[in-house]
Amino acid sequence: MNPYITDPSSDSLEYWASVVDLCNEAATIYPAGEGDRDVFSLGSIIIKSSHLHTRESEIHYLYADANEVEAIAIAKNVLKDVKVPDIYFNGKILINGRQVLVQEMLPGVALAVAWPYLSQTQKESFKQQARAILRQLHSIKPTDRGQIRCHVVPDPGTLTRIHPLEGDILFSDSNTDPDMSFMHNDFNIFNIIVDMTKSWDSSIGKWLASLVGTQLGKFIVGLDSMTLHFGKISMSTMSVILEG
Repeated sequence: MNPYITDPSSDSLEYWASVVDLCNEAATIYPAGEGDRDVFSLGSIIIKSSHLHTRESEIHYLYADANEVEAIAIAKNVLKDVKVPDIYFNGKILINGRQVLVQEMLPGVALAVAWPYLSQTQKESFKQQARAILRQLHSIKPTDRGQIRCHVVPDPGTLTRIHPLEGDILFSDSNTDPDMSFMHNDFNIFNIIVDMTKSWDSSIGKWLASLVGTQLGKFIVGLDSMTLHFGKISMSTMSVILEG
């Protein structure tokens, strides 16, 4: 096991800085626009960093990363059969002061890639599995009865960093529905990882899936980037997202 995982020591910061140094255009799997963070793949890890972009336009990810760490911990308590990635490092790198997130890479491919090759029976199976996951997340309720709709780690700048329509849907003052629960904010076929090395039901060749909580595009066997928060969930959304 890597001794620098979740280690706040100066040696750990130097180690992860050396890892970020290896993150170049060739290692990029999800290039971002100016001011956002690129996503890199190195071996068995995923690195999110903005070090290839100008400092002035960098978006502050302190709250977003803290939210992801806490959200993943909560999700793991209920998603026993779903692989959720471990966070290896979350913090600022000494050499450039950038906020960096390093997490486990889940094996497999995005469901969006596998979707064209699945039978109708397999697609229906994934829809049912996805609905089951949403219901599991929905079972998590805020401990504070006075909890407002927010991310697990409240971010005072949330509305300045998300699309206005998204902010209105998630955090509108007019939404007074009392059914508050834990939810995934970007549940789609790009954030579901399919592991083709395993099978739950050989009769239909079902693949295991993982949820990716970030927005790598954000959990049946695993989740990637976890844009998770307490809010209202709609089970009908999967019929739209995972069309037959």
